Amino acid sequence: MLELQRLCDKLHERDMYLPLYLQHAPAGMESIPVATLLTEEGLTAMIDRVAARLGTDNRIAAASLFQKRYASKLLASILTLMTSVGVGLLADSDSTELVLEDGLPAGILLRQSDVPLVYTERLLAIFPEIDTTGWTQVKDTRQLRKYVFEAMFEHNMFQLIYHITSTVGLSPKVMWGNIGNFCAWLYDEELIGRPHMRAFALSDRHAVMNSIGYGAALSNTYDMVALPEVGEDTCVRVRHTCCLWNQMPGQEKSSCVTCPRLTREERVARLKNQGPLHK
Repeated sequence: MLELQRLCDKLHERDMYLPLYLQHAPAGMESIPVATLLTEEGLTAMIDRVAARLGTDNRIAAASLFQKRYASKLLASILTLMTSVGVGLLADSDSTELVLEDGLPAGILLRQSDVPLVYTERLLAIFPEIDTTGWTQVKDTRQLRKYVFEAMFEHNMFQLIYHITSTVGLSPKVMWGNIGNFCAWLYDEELIGRPHMRAFALSDRHAVMNSIGYGAALSNTYDMVALPEVGEDTCVRVRHTCCLWNQMPGQEKSSCVTCPRLTREERVARLKNQGPLHK
């Protein structure tokens, strides 16, 4: 675990977005086992808490914002490690805890019972000083992705999506759209642009966006729309589903630039005025 923490520290030094904690949550922050959220009582308490924090009685919209934030922290933690250095952590619901700050998802805590998986060729190309003695070696990236995706999607996020739908009534298409939009942002804005991992990121992005499905591949949760009115090469993701942020109090006119509810003219105006795209 010490070498894994050392590796995470090195990635933080390179300004990688890695909201991952090992063994313990930071002082002053609390953590909740994800398995608790798979009970009706635990999930209801969490959604009600988020709704109160956001100042709304709209539990469906609160559930979407909760799942969106949870998914972003989990995906950033696990996919960033897998893609940047070939290290796989098995983040199933029994191993994962949600770290909360001010009542909202702020990170992921993994109390690893399994040793990390590692595709050594990828890791040693960047950090040859990391000692992987005792880690489980995988033969190629396909095998690495198989184990990582199965734990994170099938035994974590899919379970939570189903439970939120059955408990609160939020459409799974909205939550799947939350995941697709964030995965596209993570690879396109955070990972592919880093020269040392560009080839890794392109390969993993294709696998993530096209081999995982909850009714549709992630690549089918949004469209890329060219907006030359903003800039010659400007394209923006336009989601197929709204994340319901505009149903929060005071946010009725604050749709994300990726929201399907915006007209083209509104989207262009937001991009010109707001700059970076909303994740």
